[in-house]
Amino acid sequence: MKTGCILYFAPISLESALAGDITSVMIFGHGRVAAITKEVPDQMDSENAMLAGLIKEIRRQLSLSQEDLARQLNVSYATVNRWENSQAKPSKLARSQLQAFCARMIERGRLAVSPEQLDSAGLRQDEE
Repeated sequence: MKTGCILYFAPISLESALAGDITSVMIFGHGRVAAITKEVPDQMDSENAMLAGLIKEIRRQLSLSQEDLARQLNVSYATVNRWENSQAKPSKLARSQLQAFCARMIERGRLAVSPEQLDSAGLRQDEE
């Protein structure tokens, strides 16, 4: 799991600061803690990391730029960029559009991704 950092600026006691999962503290005069840094779980989980990799693979196989894929899915280039960099995850509507796009490309023989890859990225294809 990735971790990120949150920086708190609050005068608290050193004992309070050390009670949590603190990675560093800054102490300023009279034993007061002015800032602490605490590790927290990253917002994006492994499913989002799998999705990011899958989107890159889809674009590679189809020779599409981020802008081209964005046009196909009716989203902005910046949105595709954020998905690929695990900075955002698709809305339900965008996820549905991505699922439909993948299904069309697989059906046409232009995209070769396994059902397991789709499933691990949260793009489950409904069996008909």
